[in-house]
Amino acid sequence: MEPVDLIRDALLSRGVFVNDEVIDRFRMYQSCLLEWNRKTNLISKNDEPRIVTRHFLQSIGLLTVFDFPNESRILDLGTGGGFPGLPMKIIRSDLDLVLVEATQKKAVFLEEIVRILNLKNAVTIPERVESLNNKIQPADIIISRAVADLKLLVRWGKACLKKEGGHLIAIKGKCVNHEIQQLKADSRVRNTISCNVLPYNPFPEIFVLHDSCVVVIKIL
Repeated sequence: MEPVDLIRDALLSRGVFVNDEVIDRFRMYQSCLLEWNRKTNLISKNDEPRIVTRHFLQSIGLLTVFDFPNESRILDLGTGGGFPGLPMKIIRSDLDLVLVEATQKKAVFLEEIVRILNLKNAVTIPERVESLNNKIQPADIIISRAVADLKLLVRWGKACLKKEGGHLIAIKGKCVNHEIQQLKADSRVRNTISCNVLPYNPFPEIFVLHDSCVVVIKIL
């Protein structure tokens, strides 16, 4: 099992200090994930020994490639076990986090872990992304990991983001070029967004991500 202290080492490599309270929260998070994963499919069984790098650090890494303004309202679409939103929230307590997860058992876990970690301004919405529309306050930034292709994410995102200047940030793999081609071919959205693809290997001193990138889409 990977030690949670890897998070401290990873952030120190980027000049960021985290205190013991933050590390303790990640330790509790890891423990709860393992306990709940016995009865609810939150993460792959193969990922259990590498929760710290596969889930925590991959999520936290978004903070190193995009400047999230203070007190931003963040919408995490299809968050599953809380990724990438919850690890980011543990590091950046100022963020106003909304976790969207349609699977009821996963949503219950999210509510429980937010309570256990005593996280303020973090709520769970147990609904399908496509049904949100105007039911929620528009977000400044949408984040996503392994949920849907970019074309679908943009369609969902435009209904949930503030009308101008909102961002959609997605962690993607090696199929990203095909997804971007499909997105640019969609006449309904191609003139209303800008798209930037960034390499994603945030903590190479600790672990290496292969074929990963972050796509940053701005609503114009």
